[in-house]
Amino acid sequence: MKKLDFSGVFVVMLTPFDGGGRVDLDTVDALVDFYCDAGVDGIFPCGSAGEALHLDLSQKEALINRVASRAAGRTQVLPGAIAANSRDALAIARLARDAGCNGIVTPPPIYYRFEPAYLRQYFRDVIEGAGLPIVLYNIPAYAQPLTPELFGELAQYPAVAGLKDSSGSMVDYLHFLDRIRATGRQIGLMTGREELLYASLAVGGSGSMSAINAVVPEVMVRIRDLFRAGKLAEANTLQMSLMELIQALYAVQVPIAFREALAMRGFRMGRAVHDIPASEHAATDAKLARTREALDAALAAHKDTAA
Repeated sequence: MKKLDFSGVFVVMLTPFDGGGRVDLDTVDALVDFYCDAGVDGIFPCGSAGEALHLDLSQKEALINRVASRAAGRTQVLPGAIAANSRDALAIARLARDAGCNGIVTPPPIYYRFEPAYLRQYFRDVIEGAGLPIVLYNIPAYAQPLTPELFGELAQYPAVAGLKDSSGSMVDYLHFLDRIRATGRQIGLMTGREELLYASLAVGGSGSMSAINAVVPEVMVRIRDLFRAGKLAEANTLQMSLMELIQALYAVQVPIAFREALAMRGFRMGRAVHDIPASEHAATDAKLARTREALDAALAAHKDTAA
C-alpha cells in the first residue's frame, strides 16, 4: 500500500470548467503547477469546493488522472470519495488507485442520517476495499457528524492515515486528537477550516486541508514554515491577516468567490455548475470587489513577512 504523510498544507482544489461545462484540463495543469511551485504538501481534487457532487464518474476520472499525472511525485494527491453508498465510494477509490494517487478522502455517506452500526459498516467497507490509505472526513455541514468514539474505532485500521475535521470546533478537534494519541499510531489530523491552520498546529494537529489553500497557497505554506521554525508570533499574525479574505470568500455562495479569486490570480476557471443568478449579479459584484481588496491585502501581508 502507498505511503501517505498527512501533514502540512493540502489544497482543496476547485474544478475549472470550459465553455461547454467540461473539466478544463489545461487549467488543471496550470493549477497543479501553481500549487507544487508554492510548496504544498498535497492536493485534494473532487472535494466539496471542487463541486464533486456535480461531476459524473467520467469527469472525476479525467480530473483525478490529470492531477495525478501532472503532480508526478511533486506532491501528494488524495481525491475525494464522496458518495451516498460504499459501492460508489469504492468506484472512486479504484480510479484513484489506478491513477497512482496516495490515498482517498471519504466522509460519512451523504444525505441520509444513519444509525451508528450502519456508519461503522460503511466505513469498514470503504477502508477494507479501497486498497489505499484513507483520510476520514468529518464535515457536519454536509454529512452526518463523525463522532470521536467512532473515529477511535476506525483509527485502529492500519489503512486509516488521517482525519480532516471541518466542524470548526476546537473542542471536537481536541477529542479527535486524544483518540489519535490513544492509538499510538502516526495519524494526521487536519483542520478543514480556513481560520484554523495556526491553531491546529499549536494544539498538536498536523495542518490544514481547506479551500483557501487553493487561493493563496503561498500564504498558507508560509504560516506552516514560520510555525515549524518556531516563529510563532509571525505565524499567528499572518494567519490573522487572512480573516478579511476568509469573510469575503464566504460572503458569496460557495464556491463562487473562491473561483473568482482564482480568476483574479490569472486562472481560467469558467462558470460554476450553479452559477450566480442574473438577479444577483449587481449584489454579487459588490461582494467580489471586497474579495479583490482582501486578496490584495493578504498577498501584501505575505510579501511583508517574506521580505
